[in-house]
Amino acid sequence: TNQQGEAYTDCTKRFGNQVDYMAYFDDDEFLVLFKHSNVGDFVKDTLVEGSSLTVNWRVFGTSQHFEYAPQPITKRNVHRMTETHENLKSFVRPQDYEGFISAHAVKLKEGDNQDLPQPPMWRDTTGGTGKYTSIGHANYDRPDDVAVFHHYKFKSEAEWRWKTCERLRLTYSRNANEECGKPIPPTLEATKDDVAWHILKRRVPKYA
Repeated sequence: TNQQGEAYTDCTKRFGNQVDYMAYFDDDEFLVLFKHSNVGDFVKDTLVEGSSLTVNWRVFGTSQHFEYAPQPITKRNVHRMTETHENLKSFVRPQDYEGFISAHAVKLKEGDNQDLPQPPMWRDTTGGTGKYTSIGHANYDRPDDVAVFHHYKFKSEAEWRWKTCERLRLTYSRNANEECGKPIPPTLEATKDDVAWHILKRRVPKYA
């Protein structure tokens, strides 16, 4: 079973009637907004009612850290792959959520949609329908001028080893240790990017 997807559905059932929209992402993913000062305005301007809104990843490496350090991840990990990654995460209105397809994409409700401005589809930050895979986990258009998720997948050598060899993958139990022992690609250190750290310092000055 997909534990992550089941958690998404449970969360939507529990809290969907209390909010205008929901975002399905992990605690190692940091939303970076380039044209909005808050998430509410971003969603209001970008999410097409009836559709989901997807935001692509920028994947960060270890920044040459070998062990955990008690610092904000946005401060200690400031090197990433240069190209924006095709993988993504999703926002959606609770009333449009039918279920999960993967940890990245949601299934949208269907109907006559007479009250919707456009047909329900996966849409990116341009409002367009992108170049999605059949299961919606990736968008090869990779728009990155409005928003991206900084994905701190690896953190440090020791944390990556624990995650893949001891804790194991949480989405599917099958082959849950398949990344154990795999090296961290050096391409994840290609570009310095500390934008998220500066956002955090500005929003929460005590971290500075």
